[in-house]
Amino acid sequence: MHNKNNAYTIALIVCLLMAGVWIYWLGRPDATVYEHWLSITKSGKQLALANWVPDFCWCYALLASFGVIWHGWINVPFVWKMFCWVLPIGSEYLQWLHIIPGTADVWDVFRYIIVYVLIAVKPIQLCMHILKHKRLFFHDFLGHPIQ
Repeated sequence: MHNKNNAYTIALIVCLLMAGVWIYWLGRPDATVYEHWLSITKSGKQLALANWVPDFCWCYALLASFGVIWHGWINVPFVWKMFCWVLPIGSEYLQWLHIIPGTADVWDVFRYIIVYVLIAVKPIQLCMHILKHKRLFFHDFLGHPIQ
């Protein structure tokens, strides 16, 4: 059963990545950096979903990937959980500082938080884990308990 769930999750991850790329590529009115390199012109029309659906898809796929790698989000080491938290929010912050290209958006941060809650905060599983193991999130990046 575990392998079947992983197969479904991996299929979902691939579909989300493809959907995010497709919506981003077709739904943006301006050419992206690689489209400039390839001399691709855009229609100038924007899909309403192109502002937030790709970020949601990519963030969900990233977090779900970590869940597949470690056989459940509860087993993902603390350092990697923080990486998954800091990467999307940090990229928005760096965009706001104009350190990396892009348009910083507070709503994107809100959407990232929603994805994180959907993947990471499962109260029933969390309570069961605490009761079973008497520890929570205290692992190093290799998955070993921190003393």
